[in-house]
Amino acid sequence: MKRSTLYFGLLSGGLVIAFMYAIGFFWEGLKTGLMISLIASFIYVCGWMFYSANYAPDYMEKYTQSLIEAKRASGATEEEMTQYEEKVARSIEMNKNPAFKAFITFTEIFPVGLVISLIGALVFRRKEDPSVLMDEIGNT
Repeated sequence: MKRSTLYFGLLSGGLVIAFMYAIGFFWEGLKTGLMISLIASFIYVCGWMFYSANYAPDYMEKYTQSLIEAKRASGATEEEMTQYEEKVARSIEMNKNPAFKAFITFTEIFPVGLVISLIGALVFRRKEDPSVLMDEIGNT
């Protein structure tokens, strides 16, 4: 689900960003890209919070159980397994806090938008004075 959402968001957001960058300087384009990234990240966080609460309430337990089984299969000692299980239990407890869960979800997606915004601002920037561009648009 994350990949398809990210792909769709980058595709549709990229078209808007490309248009906005075509008529502005680097900073204006970067601000536009960051706003789109913030809005998309907010929507993503809301969607994940809703999905995980209603359709996958035991997701974290199942996920951490698979991590523990993978660690055990890798040949970890009992002492390592005890430490790892304690670490995983702390992660489960922290994930029960909605603010923490929302923050972690936000940090999954926003850095990608930040990088795309920076790249887009660099690629699509114009060196001309924006007032000249606006005059050209107004005269057509």
